[in-house]
Amino acid sequence: MHSNLHKWILLAAAFWFSAACVRAQDPAAAGQSATPQGEVGAPSSSSALSQEKPGAADTLPLSGAQDITVGAIQSRHSFILPSLNVTEQVDSNPFSLPAATFNTFETRTLFMGRIGLLQQSAHSEFIVDYQGGGSDSSYQASRTSMLHSLQISERFFGHRWSLLLGGQGSYLPESSFGLSNAGGLDAYGVGGSSRFGGLIDGAVPNFRPGLLPSQSISTANVYRISGIGVLQATFKVSRRTSLTAFGSYGMLHFLDSAFYDSRQILAQAGYEVQASRNNTVAFSYRYAEYLFRAQDQTIRSHAAFLSYARRITGRLGWQISGGPQYLEFSPVIPAVQRLYWSANSSLNYQLSRLTLGADYDHGVSGGSGLLLGSEADQLQGTLSRSLSRNLQGVLALGYSDNHALSQTEAAGIKGNLRFWFGSARIERRFASRSSIFLAYNARLQNLNLPNCLGSECAPSAWDHQISVGLNLTARPLILH
Repeated sequence: MHSNLHKWILLAAAFWFSAACVRAQDPAAAGQSATPQGEVGAPSSSSALSQEKPGAADTLPLSGAQDITVGAIQSRHSFILPSLNVTEQVDSNPFSLPAATFNTFETRTLFMGRIGLLQQSAHSEFIVDYQGGGSDSSYQASRTSMLHSLQISERFFGHRWSLLLGGQGSYLPESSFGLSNAGGLDAYGVGGSSRFGGLIDGAVPNFRPGLLPSQSISTANVYRISGIGVLQATFKVSRRTSLTAFGSYGMLHFLDSAFYDSRQILAQAGYEVQASRNNTVAFSYRYAEYLFRAQDQTIRSHAAFLSYARRITGRLGWQISGGPQYLEFSPVIPAVQRLYWSANSSLNYQLSRLTLGADYDHGVSGGSGLLLGSEADQLQGTLSRSLSRNLQGVLALGYSDNHALSQTEAAGIKGNLRFWFGSARIERRFASRSSIFLAYNARLQNLNLPNCLGSECAPSAWDHQISVGLNLTARPLILH
């Protein structure tokens, strides 16, 4: 009972804060135009890419696979943008073990690179964003490690239709949730949380967190391959109504056999209506399968969503969705069905010197390799502020709560796991497009696993990281 009350308080607080931002930014109430502003990850006004920023209205479907944004990219050029990063990091607990089993600090040096590609034409848009590199550690058990992340999408436009082909994948030594300031490799200084380098993160849409293979439980020093592929089509029925359908296939594979591999197949169709210039409503149906082949377990999900979105170009992109989720478990004799609730919300909000981004998702997930499916809450947010022309501060917070499903406890671990992370970073630009930064990250995981034994199943484990680094971003290579 206490756990459920905790969830609803968290959900209500997140939605109340989002709605407050929406009310505060109504153009009529504010008495000012919604002029496009800078975004976390977008180049500064003196950058060579100052024209490549959110400026056109966001037209992403509310019932689609991607989060809505504050505006579409307006670029006069297609270009390639490379960047390089070197980071020195001190870690108090790299394996997320209790303090009694790991009482020394680890130092590591990370070398990371990133390359972004944006290619646009009158009827298409192609985006590639790759980050990769490695580290050298002072601790013998994790002497070297490799990290790779790739996101790619291509969108085709017609008079009444659009088609999206996209996907993302990663090869990481630990869970992606809490690894960074904003969910990628940014803790290592390369990418989206810096407005002094990287691709145009403010207007590049991300896949909704609920569609991605779940990694919201911290599992350190365990390599895994994660990826998702998406195909989506949208057809405009009339000036104010449209139909959207998409399908996706996701996988999470661990190189350590002690963890549960999972596959995720999903299909969704939705109908949406533009109620006014800034408001959209949609109804959608989603079918999903979570497959654990090694354990011969399958979870089938049927969910219906009622969604609402409010968009103010250059200022606000906010959506909220919710509805019932009906589950079927197999092989279970007799057959077991159960009704859950699913909800999600995303917020992108900008002022002249401040940017806020947040995501919340509640529903059934794949269990992150430790559970055979879970009822999960996942919340993360990033706040960025320009302190001066060349100085930027970034704060990030995240929380996840995973409860084992009673129908699959017999075949897997039972219990619940909670994970918090927080980070703060200050970054100073120099030499036009380069910057130095200082960052602090903290992570805490609480475990309640009755049938899990060993030091890795300790009730709680803290991890602290301090990083200092250098970002070097080249001038964009203009293609045309």
